[in-house]
Amino acid sequence: CLIVRVKTKTKSHKASLTEDFQQMKQLVLEEKKKKVLDGWIRQKQTKTYVRINDNWRNCEFKYPGWIKQGS
Repeated sequence: CLIVRVKTKTKSHKASLTEDFQQMKQLVLEEKKKKVLDGWIRQKQTKTYVRINDNWRNCEFKYPGWIKQGS
């Protein structure tokens, strides 16, 4: 069960650079951070040994490739 509560309402408008520059800048910056972190994890994943308990081997991981073929 999920309960959702509206805290505040804001008047809707089309996004524009003059009015929404800081929000857009923040969104772009967050997306760039995610890309860099994703790349870093995938690069480190190839060189790092991680032992995964047999109980967790069939899980769906956010980053594929944790379970090496033949392991």
